[in-house]
Amino acid sequence: MSEITTIPVPAPINLAGLELTIGDPGSVFISKITGTQTEVKRFGDDLTVTVEKMQLVANEVLALRNQAQAIVGFDGSYSGLTGLPNLSVYLSHTGDTVTDYREATSTNATSAVLDFAAGNVARRTLTAAIAFTLANIPAVGSAKLELMLASGGHAVDWSGIANLVWEASGQAPTLNTTDRIVFSKYDGDANIYAAHSKVA
Repeated sequence: MSEITTIPVPAPINLAGLELTIGDPGSVFISKITGTQTEVKRFGDDLTVTVEKMQLVANEVLALRNQAQAIVGFDGSYSGLTGLPNLSVYLSHTGDTVTDYREATSTNATSAVLDFAAGNVARRTLTAAIAFTLANIPAVGSAKLELMLASGGHAVDWSGIANLVWEASGQAPTLNTTDRIVFSKYDGDANIYAAHSKVA
């Protein structure tokens, strides 16, 4: 890629020694006036070059933009971009209103790790006692992870989840045949809030 044109900056107008004083002879007066005019003209000429170079830079940036758009297939309309996923597949909508969306589900049925990076929904069917932990909790922003848990009467230990706060009772719930537990992490809050409800 060629280098962008350098924009020169005009030197300041220098009127040193060109100040008019009372008693200046006519020849000195004319010389100072001529020197002042010359310096002002020089500054004007330099400023013209600066403006011309700025226009060249603007044209070069425009050309670079056009090259970048050509690379990605952009034709001036965002709908014309190629190589991008069709977001309508993932966010069904009518007009400008989202009507349907889906969340990734972690289906490692007996894993003790509930990983925010693996999905926003997790299904677990226990075959033995388990001690759950949370992984990849977002450090910035808010997030939720929903656990659909069929414990099968097996013991569940939640103590491995730091800063866990159970809503309502403040205590870990008594589990049923199937339970839904939603873990919520809010931006700027170190706690993980857990809401429990019986499914069956």
